[in-house]
Amino acid sequence: MTPKQLYLSLGALVFLLGTNLTIAATALPDKSAEVAERTPGAKKKDATTKPASNKKAMSKVKRVDINGASKEALKKLPGIADAQADKIIANRPYGSKMWLITDKVLERKTYDGIKELVEAKHPFKTAEENAAYYEKMKKEKAAKAKP
Repeated sequence: MTPKQLYLSLGALVFLLGTNLTIAATALPDKSAEVAERTPGAKKKDATTKPASNKKAMSKVKRVDINGASKEALKKLPGIADAQADKIIANRPYGSKMWLITDKVLERKTYDGIKELVEAKHPFKTAEENAAYYEKMKKEKAAKAKP
């Protein structure tokens, strides 16, 4: 038998064994409930209830657009008071929600509390148009800030 034939035979054998083990593993019954019953102090697992996922719960929450939300909508976010809402509005537009930190609008702790609840919608469909718009707005802000 040549080395090439040997490798092909071994590869086929490993593939077949792996397939059979996968089929066997999926056919085995779940014994975790029986083991839990025999283990003192173990909590029973109810198969009908699934643990609530934070990500799933957060995905159902309507996100607040930091580029267009009213002051009242911003104040409903956890950790956002009048001063933070005013600061968010004054520093618009944002290219992304991370700009809240990079532009030093919010502290990291406050941002971490709301990052799953906010988004920064863009006015245009293409990145080039949005970049030009944000650059123009920053220049206008800088011009207004100079006395």
